[in-house]
Amino acid sequence: TSFNAAHDTLLETLSREGSGVGTALRSLYDVGALVGILGLISGLFLLLWSLLRTVNPQALPTGSSSDDPGTGFSSSASGVAIFDHSSTSQLRPIVPGFTVPLFHAPVILVALFVSQVVHELGHAIAAAA
Repeated sequence: TSFNAAHDTLLETLSREGSGVGTALRSLYDVGALVGILGLISGLFLLLWSLLRTVNPQALPTGSSSDDPGTGFSSSASGVAIFDHSSTSQLRPIVPGFTVPLFHAPVILVALFVSQVVHELGHAIAAAA
């Protein structure tokens, strides 16, 4: 296909002697791997923190002022339960129409598409370098 020809051209360009582009890309790839590992550790810590707050809400400070710090619900003057996002887990999924307004969906989908394209191009460049 035409993508194979483009990949071969990229490979020839990056593997040319005297070109520092391949070396720079390999260094950038190494930095990206380090950032990825740090992100993995940070994400794991956040997930464990959220799990501990879910299992035992009184074990960890929440910094909330809700009536029930474990659930994030507080009662209004009329006795209706109100959900307080600030008192719940630090991790909240983005679900258009549920946790964020539905009109945010196109922006979220475009962001996902662009980030996926950049991610896959990174694989192509790493394979060529």
